[in-house]
Formats: sequence, structure tokens, C-alpha cells
Amino acid sequence: MSENAAGTGLQIGRMDGRLIALESRMDRHEIFVGTKLATIESKLDDVLMAQAAGTGGTRATRWIIGLAVSTAAWFAGHLTQPPPGH
Repeated sequence: MSENAAGTGLQIGRMDGRLIALESRMDRHEIFVGTKLATIESKLDDVLMAQAAGTGGTRATRWIIGLAVSTAAWFAGHLTQPPPGH
């Protein structure tokens, strides 16, 4: 019986070692995934901020161009009309 008990103890020791190694790999994997997700989130934040800034700049530029075209059309309309009474 002692040989069987020794073999069982050896197997339990191996399983315990494998379990510890597996837990270690899982911890490293969790750290790796956490780091990658943080990097992706940071890049996504940068892209969203750049897009928001670009959208604001584009809207302002369109507004200014629209104002300039409207003003030019108003002046052109007043310059091409004959004076009242002629």
C-alpha cells in the first residue's frame, strides 16, 4: 500500500505543480490583455478627440464660407439692381 500511496502523492504533487503553472499563465495573460485593452482604449480616445476637433473645425469653416457667399450674393444683388426711380 505504501507504494500506491507514494505514487498517489507524486501524482498529487504533479497536479499541484501544473495548477500553479496554469494560474501563473492565467495571471500573465490577464495582465497582457489588460494592457492591450488599455492601449486600444487610449488610441480610441485619441481618435474620437481628433474627430471631434476636426468636426468642429469643419463646421466653422463651412459657416464662414456660407457667410462669405451670402454676403457676396447680397452685394452682387444690390450692385446689379438699377437705382430706384430709373
